[in-house]
Amino acid sequence: MGNADSLVFVLWSTFFNAMVIWLVKDTKPVFFRFILLLFMFYFMQSNLVNLAKLVGHPLQITIPTQISLSIFLAWFTSLLNQNKQVSAQSSSQRTYLEVVTELLQGDRAAAIRLFNYNKEKFGGKTDEWLWQKVIRDIERDRRY
Repeated sequence: MGNADSLVFVLWSTFFNAMVIWLVKDTKPVFFRFILLLFMFYFMQSNLVNLAKLVGHPLQITIPTQISLSIFLAWFTSLLNQNKQVSAQSSSQRTYLEVVTELLQGDRAAAIRLFNYNKEKFGGKTDEWLWQKVIRDIERDRRY
């Protein structure tokens, strides 16, 4: 492979690795994540070898290097999943706060007070459950 071919391969496999990371973060079954990561490790190893050829230095990929890369990628994908869950949770809480505020004709302070009251009363419940309880209570009280 010439320098131009090596450069094209390095760029293409870098793009492929980015796509695999994007797919892995949304893939539910662990088996499919494992298969996708195996493909990525293969291309990453080829990518490093071709990059070394391009630069002109010999490069050997050792087992510890592959293990450290796999640990890093596992950590990175778990970090992506945690950020996704936190973001989804905070956006749903904002939505609940907005709904309760609307039910209370814009009284945001009252919405937060009701949420905090229920949080003290039902300490072990999730925030989502507490917001839904506030909404049910307001709707129940309006029917009478």
